Amino acid sequence: MLLPLLIALATAAPTPPAQSASPDRQVRRIPIDETALTRVHEVLTHPSIPAVIEFPEGIVGQPSCGDCINLARATPQDMATPPLFGVQLFPAENYIVIKPTDVSAEEGGAIPSQAYLTSLNVRLTTGITLTMLIRYAPADRVDARVVFTLPNRSAESAYVRDAVAKAKATLEADFAKRVDSAVATTFMRALTEQHECAPLSAKKWHDQVLLEAREICRYTIDSHPMAFLVFSIENRSRAAPFHFGEVVLSSGGDADAPLDVESYPEPQELKFQQKMTGVVRVPVEPSARAATYSLTIRETGGKGRELSLPGLIYDP
Repeated sequence: MLLPLLIALATAAPTPPAQSASPDRQVRRIPIDETALTRVHEVLTHPSIPAVIEFPEGIVGQPSCGDCINLARATPQDMATPPLFGVQLFPAENYIVIKPTDVSAEEGGAIPSQAYLTSLNVRLTTGITLTMLIRYAPADRVDARVVFTLPNRSAESAYVRDAVAKAKATLEADFAKRVDSAVATTFMRALTEQHECAPLSAKKWHDQVLLEAREICRYTIDSHPMAFLVFSIENRSRAAPFHFGEVVLSSGGDADAPLDVESYPEPQELKFQQKMTGVVRVPVEPSARAATYSLTIRETGGKGRELSLPGLIYDP
């Protein structure tokens, strides 16, 4: 009789019961404070109504139970000495389920109800240890659900969130300031080092949009050359805006061999008579001097127009 009951307990759905046997009984909520930590909390349970014990945080290790068996691991050999209580652990959900493994002698079993008694110790992730005394009780007196709470946890969580947010904002502001300072220093240093700029003055009209390549400037910092091609786009079309999108730079005037480049600014819409200036970083070999490039601006959306300026010669 006992083994089939244990198997049924082990395979039962782990969902906590919605209510106790008696409709007027309340869910027991126990705030965890200094008094609660020094008390032994009595929990009443019955084979037909397990006690679901919930915790405000994770469970560390295996709970210590004086006369219990883990129902998820029960085997016939474990039943040589029948335990008094069966336990199911749900650490991911922060609760456990416990109940007697058989009915008492008063209800047709072999062991008197007063003999069903064991201790249960549970340690939580913050180091709190809770001690419970598990007793057999009639079905109408059980603690179907016992909930341990940390009364100040919500306030503590809000404080931690605010503190983390403030610290993060401070770090981000400090990082942004240091980045801006480093960029400004690098730029000013580049201006003091050897550099050359060559005007281009190449223009391309297409569907009332003007693309102009204005100049290429080359800077050298610690023997590392950097070059930038400055261009401008002006929309003179009343009919449609120009959706500035992708910048393509090719070497040797070959539009089919694009280089891996960075450009500024971000994609944007140019309305009638609006003009923008952009720049694209040109890869430069340390030993290279004269070079020829092809600049292409592709419209994203709108008419999908494409403007190209081939044969841009840089020869400082």
